[in-house]
Amino acid sequence: MADRGESPVLSVIERAVAAALLSAAWDEPAEISTAELVWGRSHIVRLGIRGGRSAILKRPRRRRPGTEPGEPEREAFGVELASLEYLGGMPDPVAPRLLGADVPAGVLLMEELPAGHSLADTLLLGDRATATADMVAYATALGSVHAWSIGRTSEFGLKPHDDLLPEFPFLGPPSS
Repeated sequence: MADRGESPVLSVIERAVAAALLSAAWDEPAEISTAELVWGRSHIVRLGIRGGRSAILKRPRRRRPGTEPGEPEREAFGVELASLEYLGGMPDPVAPRLLGADVPAGVLLMEELPAGHSLADTLLLGDRATATADMVAYATALGSVHAWSIGRTSEFGLKPHDDLLPEFPFLGPPSS
């Protein structure tokens, strides 16, 4: 579902916030030309930008029936934001780069990765050689995160979004 103007996919506020964040991230005007849901999920939107660039916008998931409004969605959004901020410090990225976020607006923007296949698809539908190669690539990426993050647990106490994060007692108290 793509749009060419006022979008049913994005609110007017989300569109304005996304354009401002992308303009700041790319240091040039960013005009959103299309917005389409990714995999039919209402919280993930692919943004097409005039000039050919693209980005992924994520917003908190909608509340599941029977749950209290706000908390699980805000918590998941906060964990993803903190994780992208933290992993953005890696010299060789293993996750999409965070382009910007506006917590009050519920907008998180990240780079769009090239098309590919998922590890789950490879393991369930692929051949043995491809599954082995993809598992090695996954393990290598996971190992690089662990190697890079050794001694950096205090950096996980990202102050701007502490109110959105769950408590992790095993990490100890947040650093000041």
